[in-house]
Amino acid sequence: MISSEDIRSLPSLTKDLVSDQTETNIFKKTNVSAQGFDATKGFGQNTNNTSTHVLVGMGGFNNQKMTATLRFGNFTTQANSDIEVYCRIQGLDATDTCYVARMDNDVARISKMIAGSYTNITSTAMACAVDQDIIISLQVIGSALTATFENITANPGVVITLTGTDTTITSGGLMGFGSLSSSVWCKNFTAEEV
Repeated sequence: MISSEDIRSLPSLTKDLVSDQTETNIFKKTNVSAQGFDATKGFGQNTNNTSTHVLVGMGGFNNQKMTATLRFGNFTTQANSDIEVYCRIQGLDATDTCYVARMDNDVARISKMIAGSYTNITSTAMACAVDQDIIISLQVIGSALTATFENITANPGVVITLTGTDTTITSGGLMGFGSLSSSVWCKNFTAEEV
């Protein structure tokens, strides 16, 4: 016998920010002003010298996957320092808590952020330069963390996969993407329950 649970579809949200230049389904933005669109880069240049976080209107479930195509910008001296995606966000403010897959100074990492401080879970070297597009994906199922990184500008088809485990952040939350520099470009993203 097939029950309704067997055929239940898992929630997902996919948005192409280059072809559909609207903010529909983007749940919350923090530390962001002067947002704009660019037909080749997507959403959203921030002209403040602060970090940029974009949260999407998906979350609450424990098992999550967030994928985004992000570009290293060239807006400040910090622009090459960090692009990232988030799962199980418990808040992106002074008490930042979430799991993070990020590119940081030519290193691909899985980290956890507790009260705004990063703790590295696993990492590997991965070169990246200004104006290169990176697909970053983070999947969190129970305590299992899996991240993939693909530089589609310099090395299309070459995917780096990192795995780790952590039991610090157990409950679901929002998902999102961002940068520690003064801008974040996102061409598209998918947020989904897994």
